[in-house]
Amino acid sequence: MRLAPQLYLVGSGEVGLSDPDDCHVYLLDGGDEYALIDAGCGTERSVAAITAMIAREGLDPARLTTILLTHWHFDHAGGASRFAEEFGCRIIAPVGERAFIEAGRDGVAPVSVDLAVDDGDTVSVAALTLTAHCVPGHSEATTAYRVDLPWGRVLFAGDVVFINGILGLLNYPGSDLANYRRHLGRLAGLGVDALLPSHLLFTIGDGQRHIDRAIEQLREGFVPYSIGQTAVSFVPSRQFGGSGPPR
Repeated sequence: MRLAPQLYLVGSGEVGLSDPDDCHVYLLDGGDEYALIDAGCGTERSVAAITAMIAREGLDPARLTTILLTHWHFDHAGGASRFAEEFGCRIIAPVGERAFIEAGRDGVAPVSVDLAVDDGDTVSVAALTLTAHCVPGHSEATTAYRVDLPWGRVLFAGDVVFINGILGLLNYPGSDLANYRRHLGRLAGLGVDALLPSHLLFTIGDGQRHIDRAIEQLREGFVPYSIGQTAVSFVPSRQFGGSGPPR
């Protein structure tokens, strides 16, 4: 599903594009190369549906060269090994989560990370350059990726922050409000147009306003709403305990 020039939604359980357990999976079109931001849960249904969606949009799946993982949770990283095997994709992930991804934490299929990125590092996909913004809080080192396209600035926010300033704070190991307080300010002043989180709604314009709402609430001593507290929260079929967290 084309969202804007060079930008597609090719997987999502919430809108019925792929496996019900998939996060939103975005495709960034660099021309000669494509990147997926996150890889879904990794079931046969997920990988087949994402691949079919890419082809349905008139794109060539053979140009898929890169998987950018925002964090290790199963609905984001579960498909990385399958895409690496099928398309030879390089896997890029936060340095603070590399060990979890390579070990296959909580049932996620293990996969080797080709490049581990820290806050401020850059990644090239053909002529496009993405900047990593590490914001621990949802998990140990959840990382968002920013890219400038001709029509605007895009932030693939993962589960860091959602529309209306909702946070991805969980009652789960690795999720930490103190880390959110320390690190969410890294997203201040970016001038984001398109805010593309991994669940719920997204926006193509005025995205920074939603980020700033969460930053301001934390600064004033309040705890912003978290994804599990909203009436429209995504609840995948796989629950806590043995198979990983729900986001």
